[in-house]
Amino acid sequence: MKRIIRILAILCLLLIHSINNYACDGSTIVINSETDNGDGTTTYCLTLTTELGNLDLGFYGFVLQFNSLSNTPSIVAGTYPTSFSPSGNLSETLNATTGSTINTIVNDSDWNSYENMNNAISYEHGGIFSAASNDVTFVICVDIAGCVEEILFDSSPNSGSNQCIIIEDLGVNCGTVSSPCECNNPVCGGAHFNCPSEAQNDYNDFFSTTALYDISPDLPASSGTNYELCWQYTTSPTETEVGFVNAIGVLGPGNCFNRTFNVYESGCGTTVSSNGPTPFGNGNLYTVSPNTTYNFCVNIEFITNDCSSLTENWVWIYDNSGSGSSCGTCASPSCPIGAVPTYNDRSYLSCWSPDCAISGPATITNCFSATSDASGFLGFANIIDDGSFLCLPGDIGISWELQLDGDCGNVIPNPVTNANGVTSGFNPEYSGLTPNTNYTLCVTYNLPGGFDCNLVEVCVDAYGSNCNCSNSSTTTLP
Repeated sequence: MKRIIRILAILCLLLIHSINNYACDGSTIVINSETDNGDGTTTYCLTLTTELGNLDLGFYGFVLQFNSLSNTPSIVAGTYPTSFSPSGNLSETLNATTGSTINTIVNDSDWNSYENMNNAISYEHGGIFSAASNDVTFVICVDIAGCVEEILFDSSPNSGSNQCIIIEDLGVNCGTVSSPCECNNPVCGGAHFNCPSEAQNDYNDFFSTTALYDISPDLPASSGTNYELCWQYTTSPTETEVGFVNAIGVLGPGNCFNRTFNVYESGCGTTVSSNGPTPFGNGNLYTVSPNTTYNFCVNIEFITNDCSSLTENWVWIYDNSGSGSSCGTCASPSCPIGAVPTYNDRSYLSCWSPDCAISGPATITNCFSATSDASGFLGFANIIDDGSFLCLPGDIGISWELQLDGDCGNVIPNPVTNANGVTSGFNPEYSGLTPNTNYTLCVTYNLPGGFDCNLVEVCVDAYGSNCNCSNSSTTTLP
């Protein structure tokens, strides 16, 4: 628990008593009245009692959650008390939060599961000391939009105990179970990433919850059940292609469902065709227009009874427009390159970085312009930042071609391919070139699949001869 506010005497008692004591298991919820307002909303008036004992963890507030298996009810703004002031056994003010403001006052991990719930209202105290140490009672009336089947009263989330959660079944059947985030309510997601590698790294991070949407309550997952889960995103001014990757959480084996992808433009009517699968995860690439809103949806169809419920939806949307994915061309060799006198003088101070680190599988070609020395010699060396200690020297394949500037297609043959035996395999040296002449070097980097190797930065130096030409071959120009 974030807060364990106890004087020394109580700490000693806790050490003496080895049993867990959750007095809040005697908390109660009483429905005083339930009024249908005739406009799709219902007013619930409740008396809530949190039972507290001397050995309980500090009381920092409570949560009310209104649930249904067939829809997601919502709290009607302005229909509930905004706070409870100190009175009786309540020594600190509790302020109301709901939706995106839940857990913004108490800032306690025990409230994490209630965050962003529009069907929950949380009364919170963010101070150091407990808001109450003895039984405390609250009377609250609140309007709820939508059908409610049960009311959950978490009488003291800070306890961390399910014994403090009281559920009142209203005996109502709201009908067929449906998704809380179909295309007309696309709220089940998600996260957007500026770079494919950032999305892939988050996807591969087992502990990340960046792209997670927690479905609450869980949805039943019997054979034949279908759910549409959607998230909405508006593209940036420069995005022309995005990747859409999805994962879901189920209780049961992972082979109990089929999944189909749909991306809708302008609401839920116009679908966008896929450009093919994403290089990682379950997903597709889509051509999009800048500054345009899209609904990214998956349809989940359960095909066996092996899974009991659908619990989570994960959405990764990433910019795949390819900005900065290579540097220079043979016709315009603009990639930065250093010029040093000899191999021993290389400094690797001229570098190129893509806008986004590039993950494999991928093939990237960069083109550089360099000048032969007065003896007609020209050598090249590079270093690569692969972004991972798991990427070993030589894992990234490197090939290259040298041509006279402006004479693309006429490749100069027979260099010494690895003059100094570097582990990357890239250290070509050419001799017999035209002295003091500009040449174009195009280097192709082949990144393997998986997430071991990325392309974060490439630094290349061109160098001249040290007058020891025994390791260089003679090149005959065409």
